[in-house]
This record gives sequence, structure tokens and C-alpha cells, in this order.
Amino acid sequence: MTGNWGCGAFRGDLRTKFLIQWLACSLAKKKMLYCPYGNKNVIENEKVIDRFKKMTIGESYKTILEAAEKVRTGEDTNIYEFL
Repeated sequence: MTGNWGCGAFRGDLRTKFLIQWLACSLAKKKMLYCPYGNKNVIENEKVIDRFKKMTIGESYKTILEAAEKVRTGEDTNIYEFL
């Protein structure tokens, strides 16, 4: 079970934190029970994960890193816009 750890208090991005947790669970071959604690953008998470279902974990990781770089440099403000 997981949730929005490191998102509010540490100014982390909810979407990026979700993707990191999802990748970790995928790599460990564990199911992830995500508790968004009032975040209504969970449907957005599901749509992005559907895209990754056809990729390997490595390909997903590379794609997420590229998207995170776009957010870090200010090209996008929402990592999902790049994905």
C-alpha cells in the first residue's frame, strides 16, 4: 500500500512520485495499492499506465526520465503532457 509520499511536504510532483512507485512495484513484480488521499487525478494515472503496458520496465523508465527532464527544464509543467 502506498500513496502520495514526498509530494506535499517536500514539494514533490504527485505524478512523478506515482510513476516512481509504479516502476518500483513493477520491477519487484508486486501489485501496488495506491491511496491518493483525496487526489482526484487517479484516472489520469490509469491512462498513463495503459500506455506503458506495451513497454518493458526499462523502456518505461527511459520514457519517464525524458518526461521528467522536460518538467525540470520548464518545457512542460505536467509530466503526463509529455507522456
